[in-house]
Amino acid sequence: MFQAEPARTREDGGTGLGLSICRRLATALEGRIPLESKLREGFTDHPFRGQAPMTNEKAQGDGGAHESAVGETGPLVLIVDDAQDNRTIYVLFLKLSGFRTAEAENGEEALQKATTLLPDVVVMDLSLPVMDGWEATRRLKRDARTKTIPIVVLTGHPLPEHARAAREAGCDLVIRKPCLPDQLMDAIRRILDSPTRTRPKNEAEGPSRREAGPNAAP
Repeated sequence: MFQAEPARTREDGGTGLGLSICRRLATALEGRIPLESKLREGFTDHPFRGQAPMTNEKAQGDGGAHESAVGETGPLVLIVDDAQDNRTIYVLFLKLSGFRTAEAENGEEALQKATTLLPDVVVMDLSLPVMDGWEATRRLKRDARTKTIPIVVLTGHPLPEHARAAREAGCDLVIRKPCLPDQLMDAIRRILDSPTRTRPKNEAEGPSRREAGPNAAP
């Protein structure tokens, strides 16, 4: 189960994404999670049964890294988020959909990995330690090596000023949290299919540079 903003869960009851994400994971792994529900007693889950694809990943003990193995094919997506749970769920869905992945937990690490790996897309959280997502985006777009890499920003900030600042920093798409993994994958595919994605940022104006809500249509 995954909860957004755990501190508010008791007061607001959560966002309702947990079961939806679990269902998508179970379906992707060709399995199921049986539930039994009783009025005023809640529900009880039973052991999950399914099969996970074998991947050549680093062990979980290395800080949660899920770097794709050398030689794998598919677009490379750099996930930048300081929450390991968020990175893990997005990485799992992306890998099941044929993407390669790399991870960073702060803006400074994102710059290092982006310039080294040259990913096809960067998925950037805004509230990051060491260097925030706004500054990391600005630096990536100023660097000749990385300025053409599309940046998808995920933000939980409710004010439109934050999304506007992210676009001004150079991001290609702003998606508000909570964002289901399949919605993120749809956004990534739209950007990769865009004919303008390989152009320098100051030449690549178009429909991909817009703000999308959590229920945006693909």
